Amino acid sequence: MPRVLDIHSGYDARRSDWRAFLHAWFGYPKKYPGTTIFNVLDMRRGTSDDEIAALQQRLNLPYLPPSYVDFLHCVRIDAARCEAEDYGLEPLENIDYFPSIDPELFKFFQNEAPEDSPDEKYFVYGKEQDNAQFKDSLWGGMVVLGTLFPNDYLLLNTQVQTKDGEFECILYSYTSSFRTLSFAAMMRAWCVYEMMSSEIGSYPPYEDSLMNSAIPALIASGR
Repeated sequence: MPRVLDIHSGYDARRSDWRAFLHAWFGYPKKYPGTTIFNVLDMRRGTSDDEIAALQQRLNLPYLPPSYVDFLHCVRIDAARCEAEDYGLEPLENIDYFPSIDPELFKFFQNEAPEDSPDEKYFVYGKEQDNAQFKDSLWGGMVVLGTLFPNDYLLLNTQVQTKDGEFECILYSYTSSFRTLSFAAMMRAWCVYEMMSSEIGSYPPYEDSLMNSAIPALIASGR
């Protein structure tokens, strides 16, 4: 059974908000135009309800988090573009649980992983979180949505949910794991990373002043 946190994710947006957010992000000057999420996104058409329902059924989930569904309704992840990229989101037909995506690494985590971080250190979000905290026992319920760099996974954690139906979202690398309470919050952080990585120089978390202003603020979402 998933763990449902007694907390609201803060997600409160509509598809029109997603369109405004994505088009503003797309139009922002890119210092490194070769590495952007938009290399794999087709914003001329969205993902159909039937395709989203098929993913939900294949993952054997009672529902998908609202912010991820709203995002998919606004874009299509282009499978042909993904073939040439090592950065971005995967097309729906490639999305699966981590043990199926990387069985060798999953086996290593099962056999060699350290003890899970305690709840009081793990369930902290925003600038105050410690990216060294992780719960390796949850790998079996992690859905791989894509990569930021090779082997740096973007994960939807089906085993940690908020009371408004969002799933914990994680940007995992070998050295850190940045966690948000929703897919929407993760996309806001990814936006900041793409726009300002040359100045910031690191993965999130970022200061609230960056997350809650300008383009990221077009999507209403908490941490």
